[in-house]
Amino acid sequence: MRRLLLMIGVVLALAPSAQAKLFAPGSVWNARVADHPALDPNSADISRTLLQMTQTHTVWVDTDAYSTPIYTVGPNQPRVPVRLTSWRSGTSMAPLLRQGIPIPRSAQPATGSDAHLTVWQPSKDRLWDLWGSEKAGGKWTAQTGDAFKHVSQSPGFSSTESWPPFTDQTWTSTATSLPVSAGTMTVNQIRRGRIGHALALDIPGARAGEYSWPAQQTDGYDSSAASIPEGAHFVLKRGYNCNKLRLRIAHTICWAAKYRGLIVRDPAPGVGLYAEDPARFGAGKDPYYAGSKLFGGQYPNRFLAPDQFPWGQMKLLKMHLCNNPSAPCRK
Repeated sequence: MRRLLLMIGVVLALAPSAQAKLFAPGSVWNARVADHPALDPNSADISRTLLQMTQTHTVWVDTDAYSTPIYTVGPNQPRVPVRLTSWRSGTSMAPLLRQGIPIPRSAQPATGSDAHLTVWQPSKDRLWDLWGSEKAGGKWTAQTGDAFKHVSQSPGFSSTESWPPFTDQTWTSTATSLPVSAGTMTVNQIRRGRIGHALALDIPGARAGEYSWPAQQTDGYDSSAASIPEGAHFVLKRGYNCNKLRLRIAHTICWAAKYRGLIVRDPAPGVGLYAEDPARFGAGKDPYYAGSKLFGGQYPNRFLAPDQFPWGQMKLLKMHLCNNPSAPCRK
């Protein structure tokens, strides 16, 4: 009996509570969109741009190369130092990462060129998102990343307040200062059929030189009048009936888009959403296509195609535009 209780205690320590969430309940990622939200004056034109993108580009759910594996660790997970290898090695992020991150020994970064890696430690309310991470010779390096000391209180973007007293705003796991874990669907959420946060959205050709809160910077390059700024927050028309969608995964995404929305996080070759990288489940155990087939036996470019998914019913929430990456972008 004593051994059983000890084992149960270990499991509970390693698993986040049912109430645990990344970022504050009232953050842009977790807050429910109002029934009658304020729309942007250019909502019609910019929402039409989004629809056109889904008609001319592949629509996908990235699960490996450009997503991130999310490792949830317990309070006693040993920390390992991470050395920055980019120009950010001269920022205040470098000594923080050298203090160590509780990365599991078996952890692997995503396989693509972005090589993302996420470590969440609910017991200490901390989160790390790495970009360009690599383990070689038993030692970890990364090009840059995000770190949140009190992630359950965070507004959901990297800032000078993310891990006091470190005050460098240049650290980030994406080009918008929106963490790569933000808006990423987890396997457990998809299995439950309920995603209680907004979804990260990548698009081709985000607006150049201007971005919308919660984004804090941009790497967009589109100068057309109806271009979409990074940070733009789209929401599905409240009257749309998600029950019309046949696949469970499409239905789940639909409800998230309806009540939390889609937030533009990065530019990409196509239109994309994100689900956690399945690397932690082991080779040959991809839950999206093998085994439980969480995608219903279909590829995302089918169940998210504009003739299957209501991209034409999206509306753009009122934007708060910024163009100075050296200053905070506030709502």
